[in-house]
Amino acid sequence: MPDGNWNAGLLAKRGNHDVMNFCLFGADLPGTPGLDIGFEVHTEKGFVMVSFPLSRVDPTGWLDLIGRYDGKRISLLCNGRLMEEKPWSGKLTQNSEPILIGAATFDGIPKMYFTDEIEEAAIWSRALSEAQVSTLILVPAK
Repeated sequence: MPDGNWNAGLLAKRGNHDVMNFCLFGADLPGTPGLDIGFEVHTEKGFVMVSFPLSRVDPTGWLDLIGRYDGKRISLLCNGRLMEEKPWSGKLTQNSEPILIGAATFDGIPKMYFTDEIEEAAIWSRALSEAQVSTLILVPAK
């Protein structure tokens, strides 16, 4: 069972905000008390992030997280429930950073190590439809 310490990179091809492709992470973001889960991308339009405070879920339970960008919007789902979504557009920024599971790079240096369990991670070359996403949900929405 997770210990609730989500202050880490979860799945990332990051680098920094200017060259990031994507990053799913946990961190203490301004504007909410405590830790948050966030998903960010960078396109030719710039940097965008969606997030939600961990207080909205059980941080010690298994979380099924999906970050999605389809060229029209960015969204973050947890346990099958849409947590935040914003309109956004543009082609994803390409970079030479490695894809990391359980960490994120900052200017080429791996940091923010996740020290708990990740059961499964997947990346698609396109945004999945709602129907396709629903087949991936392991933890039902509450």
